[in-house]
Amino acid sequence: MSLRSAAVAKILATCLCLPGTALAIDGQRLITHAAALRGGVTPGDTPGFPVSITQSGSYRLATNLDIPVNRDGLLIRANNVTIDLNGWRISGRQARHGVAVLMSYGSVTVRQGVIAGFTSSGIMGLGSGLIVENVQISNVSTGIMGGNALMVIGSEVSHSGNGVVCQEACHISGSSFRVNSSTAVLMASGVVLDSTFRDNAGYAIASSSGKT
Repeated sequence: MSLRSAAVAKILATCLCLPGTALAIDGQRLITHAAALRGGVTPGDTPGFPVSITQSGSYRLATNLDIPVNRDGLLIRANNVTIDLNGWRISGRQARHGVAVLMSYGSVTVRQGVIAGFTSSGIMGLGSGLIVENVQISNVSTGIMGGNALMVIGSEVSHSGNGVVCQEACHISGSSFRVNSSTAVLMASGVVLDSTFRDNAGYAIASSSGKT
């Protein structure tokens, strides 16, 4: 057994199981591939994908997630949600979105992991206040699709179409965009700081308003 597998087994063996929810440890609810297939991660979550997050709070991946064709990975249907990928990977096989936040919800954070292989977006959150931190996204149509006040920090989008598409008051810092087939950053307004652009086919940064 690998050190990582042993660590996961130890976590799962010592965590608290809350009825009708994912396993929980240190105040975070754990999401595994097996839990996704079983359903009941939060109230209203049905077996299989997407995993529906219907309650505010903090969630942590404890395994990779392998998303089937024409499905989403995680579907956020609540405000004030943090998804810690915990170094794990959400992979799609002609799937749609890695993480999708329904339009009426905001203040969602996705951090620390890998998302790859989706026909639409790696992360989509058209409400306000989406934060993406230390996430590597590749082989998707659009890396990150956000609404107003999107923040992208220390992340990378590569081998995709568009890198980031967002609305007003976007903030992108310490991030990398490489080998994308279209515009790396497309925004209505915002700032881009300390980020790198390499071998993208389209513009590095484009704005519909000229306010970048």
